[in-house]
Amino acid sequence: MSKQKALLQTNALDRAIGIFSPETALRRARARTALNFMAGSVSRTGAGKKGSLGNWFVRRLNRYSEGRERQDLTDRSEDLIANNPHATSIVDSTALNVVGGAGLLPQSKPPHNLLGITEEQAKEVADMAEWAFWEWSKEADAEGEDHFCDIQFMNIRSAASRGEYLVLPVYPDTPGRTFGLALQVLDSRRLRTPRNLMHDRDIRDGIRLGPHGEKLSYYIADPDDGKLTTTLTSSSFQEIAARRGYRRNVFHGFIRKEAEQVRGVSALAPCLKLFKDYDDYMDFEVIGAILAASFAIFIETPMGEDPTSYLGETTTDGKIIHKEVTPGQVMYGNLAQKPHILKSERPGNSFPVFVETLLRAVGAATGLPYEVVAKDFSKTNYSSARAALLEAWRFFNHYYVWLVNHFNQPVREMVFEEAWLRGMIRLPKGAPDFYQARKLWTNATWTPPKRGWIDPVKEVASGKEAIVSNMLTMADWYAEQGKDYEEELRQIARERKLMKDLDLTMADLPGFDLAKMATQPEGQ
Repeated sequence: MSKQKALLQTNALDRAIGIFSPETALRRARARTALNFMAGSVSRTGAGKKGSLGNWFVRRLNRYSEGRERQDLTDRSEDLIANNPHATSIVDSTALNVVGGAGLLPQSKPPHNLLGITEEQAKEVADMAEWAFWEWSKEADAEGEDHFCDIQFMNIRSAASRGEYLVLPVYPDTPGRTFGLALQVLDSRRLRTPRNLMHDRDIRDGIRLGPHGEKLSYYIADPDDGKLTTTLTSSSFQEIAARRGYRRNVFHGFIRKEAEQVRGVSALAPCLKLFKDYDDYMDFEVIGAILAASFAIFIETPMGEDPTSYLGETTTDGKIIHKEVTPGQVMYGNLAQKPHILKSERPGNSFPVFVETLLRAVGAATGLPYEVVAKDFSKTNYSSARAALLEAWRFFNHYYVWLVNHFNQPVREMVFEEAWLRGMIRLPKGAPDFYQARKLWTNATWTPPKRGWIDPVKEVASGKEAIVSNMLTMADWYAEQGKDYEEELRQIARERKLMKDLDLTMADLPGFDLAKMATQPEGQ
């Protein structure tokens, strides 16, 4: 039934009223039509076909084309990172601020009350677990080159540049290793669908999926010639199961932003065109600046005279020839010759405004403030700089939490298990064994990198006030500085004990004039 017919449809009561009072029936029909109209959806101009929207046709990707487009985005992003200073800054700054120079370090926190052990016993297990993990971190790389903190850095950098990372837990037969477990960092481009399996509905962009979208296995290209082409068949691939029990066989990490997403996309994807336009504009502006700095001269010759006659080293008619101008040179021309200095107005007055506007758009697309993208804090005061950095810290914290949940903590659980099996970690008698309470024994917090201070005096004062007013814990305060709360307090206790043993006070330390510090105005 059409919409119009539905609107005009009458029920039995309306028909009965129409027999005795047609006017009343007509009013009821009009009222019903108005209500039906009001109950409908509002038309949205964004779906219109007029004006600038007339040529707006959105192309939806299918599972065959999304892989090719994603690879093009990855290739362009890598080229951009290799050649554009701001793109490089975005990627490197993200990795550096998420994991820092020392990487994210675990603080073992087994809950003693849930495990049925004393707090002292939990502390002993925590110390053994942290020592074992630190020892494993030194030999974490399967190639034998990198520390675990280096692998974290590479993962975040790969996630920012390519949208994903790919790491395999392996057990290399290398002499001298303490642990069996190691991590092999792979180029994510090796994850792809073999050509002869392109029409398998369960395989999407190199990943075999289950009925609910769960990852069952990964196809890792390993061709004999090392060339990653689209013509590779399954004979050049390893199919690796996603899990073996609770352990992961493949660490394939990306930040999911859409439902049913199976591969990551570079953080630079929304602003690739902006960066390309920026590069082209910068090239032309640099050329203009070079021309302006070169002091180029154009010699106007008399009408009808061949300008090529002025080329050469000597003349037969006594004419002066100037092939080039050197610094400090005094020039004398010939009769009827008029020199013109070629001026360049580049870069123009709009150049800095254009660059700033473009980089602000890039920052908005990547989630970072302009100040961080451009490394420009010249127009900020304390408040605006802090606001910009707070926005950046929220961005970095998102990556930090994601890396801990999907990579660091699962890896630590595998390391803890092996250390326990090797007798490097001893659990208290009567306590549940590792497999009975795996999540409890491996519970940990990960210390983020130090944020740094814009104004140390102001921020220390505000931190003290927040702690005193119970708005902030000391643990949170130390965590913001990239420090272990318990270790810092123990170190303070050791220092105070040592000073007491040596009969020293703060006034005895160089640079600590307590009287002057007490009378000095805050903020100075």
